[in-house]
This record gives sequence, structure tokens and C-alpha cells, in this order.
Amino acid sequence: MLPIAISVEEYNIIREWCVECNATVSVKVDNFKRQITIYTDKPGYMVGPRGSIVDKYQKKLKDAFPHRKKPYKFLIEETTMNISPQSPAI
Repeated sequence: MLPIAISVEEYNIIREWCVECNATVSVKVDNFKRQITIYTDKPGYMVGPRGSIVDKYQKKLKDAFPHRKKPYKFLIEETTMNISPQSPAI
């Protein structure tokens, strides 16, 4: 199930980006600020050399939604540790 703030097409573009970078991510979409925050353990892979991968997917989103006046901005945050109920006790 998709969050209300993101369309299926936007989801598929971000998913394609994650597959290309072989990264697991959590995504937060803020439509008010027109910002997509991506939390990942591989921020360098998501950005690419000199920001080329970010630019590539920002262009894909812009081309997919040409009627939008303000394009999305990306904020990529590094996650250093994930703790779940299945994580072992230390």
C-alpha cells in the first residue's frame, strides 16, 4: 500500500533508483515543501559521482510530471543502524 503523498508513478521512479543503486531505503515525501527525504545506509550510491544519479532521477520526475511548477528537492540522509524486534540483544 502506498502512502497518500506519493503517486504510483513517483513510487516506481524512486523504486527504479533504489534498484539501480542496490540500496534499501525509507522514503518520506513532503508535498508542502516539495521535498523527498530518502533514508539509506548507502548515501554515496544514491547520489552518484558529482550528483549524477540524483540529477538523473530528478529529471525523470520532472519529465513524468511536466505540469508541476516546482520540482521535488531530494534530501538524502544516512542511517547508521536499524534496530528491529528481530535484532539480537547485546
